[in-house]
Amino acid sequence: MDVNALNYCRFSLHPTQTDPHRALLALPNLIESELIDVWELPGKARLHAAVGTVKGAPPRKPFSDEGRDIYKAGIVMSLHIFQTETYMHILAAYESGTVTLWTRSLSDNARSIEGNGWNNVWSVKNHLEAVMGMAVSCDNVMAASVSADHLICRYELSPELDADAVHLPPHETKHLGNGAVAFRADGRVLGVAGWDGAVRLYSTGLRRVDGAGTSVVIDRNRKLRGLGTLEHFKESCFAMAFANEVLDVMFSLESVIDDRTSLEALKARSRWLVVGGKTGQVAIWELDSFEKR
Repeated sequence: MDVNALNYCRFSLHPTQTDPHRALLALPNLIESELIDVWELPGKARLHAAVGTVKGAPPRKPFSDEGRDIYKAGIVMSLHIFQTETYMHILAAYESGTVTLWTRSLSDNARSIEGNGWNNVWSVKNHLEAVMGMAVSCDNVMAASVSADHLICRYELSPELDADAVHLPPHETKHLGNGAVAFRADGRVLGVAGWDGAVRLYSTGLRRVDGAGTSVVIDRNRKLRGLGTLEHFKESCFAMAFANEVLDVMFSLESVIDDRTSLEALKARSRWLVVGGKTGQVAIWELDSFEKR
């Protein structure tokens, strides 16, 4: 499968709910790194081409800087694709520091070119520099982005909100440069990996309103609150991920992976945080639950 390798953006994979063997893949356009393509796997068919195309813009020469100023947001730096019952959504972060939510009705044609049918629901520019990392909570309620600047920005992913209401108060750190960001599985803890090698943990202001976790609410007045700092790396960190959540309803007391893995051990493993550094080294921490914080 051919891809555009002349960019910094990682792909985003979304397994479809209707068919567990099928997935949507979002990544930068084959020619223009400012635009987005959506592919279908395992068939490797391009469903949507050049999302974000400026209507009426003259064609550009492939891999040329000529006419690049047409796309004020710059190249795509991070992507997240997801679906609701009626819409396909793409959250895109750009070189200019802008974050944009694109949507398309699932009732429209299954394929599109030149971004036809895709709507820019909102665009927010809080960052002063290029976005270096973006993450979305597992329930697609909140997103967060980090940059070469000192800001951690949060966004409420509601298509009903306009650009003035969607972004939550940015958090100003005391250092410049962050390379990665990730949400814990329940969305309540945010991890940020810095260029200084430190990994900082924050409370997000996202909370569940029932025990099953099927309903969540965002406290819009609550700012990010520091929970602690993990120090191991001497150089920059560029990748991080929290482990999947283990719920009591998923296992009986006798449920085990093997004879040596108990439910308690699985719950402890679900609190793992994995971080990758510039040197190729990977560190794993087992975190506190932070339930009382």
